[in-house]
Amino acid sequence: MPPTTDDALDEQRALIALSLVPGVGPGRIRGLVNHFGSAIDALEAPRARLATLEGIGDVTADAIARFDGYDAVEAQWQRAGQVEARLVTEWDAGYPEALRTIYDPPVFLWMRGETTREDEQAIAIVGTRKPSEYGKRMAERFAGELAEQGYTIVSGLAYGVDTIAHAAALQAGGRSVAVLGSGPTGSIPRATMRWRSA
Repeated sequence: MPPTTDDALDEQRALIALSLVPGVGPGRIRGLVNHFGSAIDALEAPRARLATLEGIGDVTADAIARFDGYDAVEAQWQRAGQVEARLVTEWDAGYPEALRTIYDPPVFLWMRGETTREDEQAIAIVGTRKPSEYGKRMAERFAGELAEQGYTIVSGLAYGVDTIAHAAALQAGGRSVAVLGSGPTGSIPRATMRWRSA
């Protein structure tokens, strides 16, 4: 388990580094952290030891041992600071509980704003960027009525159904959560949606 001491920030950077190694996804990161006790120790492990681990093998062991993308790690870290995002790992209390139950959940998320207990009751509404008039009405209706019933509306930040769902939830006095597929170095809309509670 990643440490909760002053070394936590370095551990977070190590998790980012592992995520940037070709062939190392959430499952392998999870296995490495469980085996070595931390992402830092996994990155510093000898190549020969890495290669003996189940699910790693020679190619991935080489990729981990030769990783030199620390500039990219720092770029993500700096960009996250600029957009006021924080890294939340699956070992943290703030990690969404529902996400823990899916197959192969992400090991960490970049998050802005705060989650609340209300968000445990959430529904995702997503759809096309170019909805029909009927689609627009239904997205607005579903999001608004569900928000009035206390559901947090989850969607992306694309034009079309996603934007309509967020707007309708906020208009109804509810909450909305936007999920982006990119990390902090991707394109992040500037404050187009805000966390808000009724």
